[in-house]
Amino acid sequence: MRKCTDDQEVALVKSNLNQCKKLYAFLGSTWIEKELLQAKERQKAHPLFWMLLDDVKCGKLQSWLEALNSALLKTKFSGLLNKLRKSVEGVAFHSFLSEIEVVSFYARTQEIQYEPPCGDLSFSVEGKEVFIEIARLFSSREEERIQSLSQLVWNKLEGLSENKYVLSFRISPEFLESDIEPFLGFSKEKTTQRLTSFPTELPYEGDKAALTILCPSKKDQGWVAGNLIGVMMMDTAGRLKKKMLDEVDQLPKDRLNVIVYNITHVGVHLDDVEDAFLGQTALRIYVDKRTHNTWTEPIRKENGAIHGKNGGQISAVIAYKDFNYENRRIYLNPIAKTPVAAAIKAKL
Repeated sequence: MRKCTDDQEVALVKSNLNQCKKLYAFLGSTWIEKELLQAKERQKAHPLFWMLLDDVKCGKLQSWLEALNSALLKTKFSGLLNKLRKSVEGVAFHSFLSEIEVVSFYARTQEIQYEPPCGDLSFSVEGKEVFIEIARLFSSREEERIQSLSQLVWNKLEGLSENKYVLSFRISPEFLESDIEPFLGFSKEKTTQRLTSFPTELPYEGDKAALTILCPSKKDQGWVAGNLIGVMMMDTAGRLKKKMLDEVDQLPKDRLNVIVYNITHVGVHLDDVEDAFLGQTALRIYVDKRTHNTWTEPIRKENGAIHGKNGGQISAVIAYKDFNYENRRIYLNPIAKTPVAAAIKAKL
């Protein structure tokens, strides 16, 4: 039998919503009671349910929606809430949540146009119109393969009838579908043993996978609390570069265009964004032929998005992580067709 959202989790979400009364009103009591708080198979629960287990995130979402409620037409805001409620698939939900966070940030200080003919957002600074496209990087095929295997392992571990522990696990990129059943057998054997030390990590075939027994379950029936995926070697800058150039098609030509990038993802860092946009960093070495002295000069290779076809159409890229747009990084295109003036950068 598949595990469902439990009473404690439902109670915590309900408690957090009771502390955020405006958010409760925005989402609507009927939808909250009939959809969000109903016990469901864990994998079928609305992504918002898991987010609202965190009281800080709950409060931030409320503040974002308050800002949008003040800035948008009533019909536009109602449509936004409806889209949020209908975003039941993880990718759609997290993409839309990024949009809500970024648009609400500018709505507090600018007169904005949400969903203009081009881009996700536009506003004017000193007579110059700024167009913003909000994007998020998701998994490569290899990561999707590992994520899929991870979900299969999770479901199998949840089905261990004799397990009385709270578990976590990790799998590496070397883990294959053929490893699932042997790993399950390994886990079944370990969870039927009497343990006294917690947490206990038990490696499987070297570093291919590991089972972590966190603690005994208070319900006398074990469950899976989470999982980790091993670090993968990815051409992150290359993928980001391609994604940036794809986003250009959503923006108007020869205008002040900005791409906002949510980089909340394993293996993606701010340096990756900078390299993808401006070109990879390198050192140029100089040698004085007479004295044989050497010195270096930092340079950037001409392999960034700004050097690609239509790269000059991107005036700037902004990178940030979930729930932290206030600490975003702004990267200006030095060869943009429409450069970003200092006054405009201050508003970004």
